[in-house]
Amino acid sequence: MNKSNQFISGSVDNLIMIWKGDENDSWIYKQKINGHTNKILCLVINDDDDLIVSGSSDKTIKLWQESNEWLCSQTITDHTSIVYGLSFNEQQRI
Repeated sequence: MNKSNQFISGSVDNLIMIWKGDENDSWIYKQKINGHTNKILCLVINDDDDLIVSGSSDKTIKLWQESNEWLCSQTITDHTSIVYGLSFNEQQRI
């Protein structure tokens, strides 16, 4: 996450975690995002740090937008297999 002292991670526990650095140079989680029903395989965040896209073994792609916290704004269910990769184009669109 370019504009803040934060990063994102996804794992086999189906969670996306938002991590924030503290004044002691330690990382603490800011938010746990639970929306997928199987492991997270890929994540991208746009340059404005206001859209996260996640892909999962549950065959879905989820778009997450931040208001006070990160919430799912859209779920794409058109894949018939596991989603292994995601990227934005130069205009920061999926």
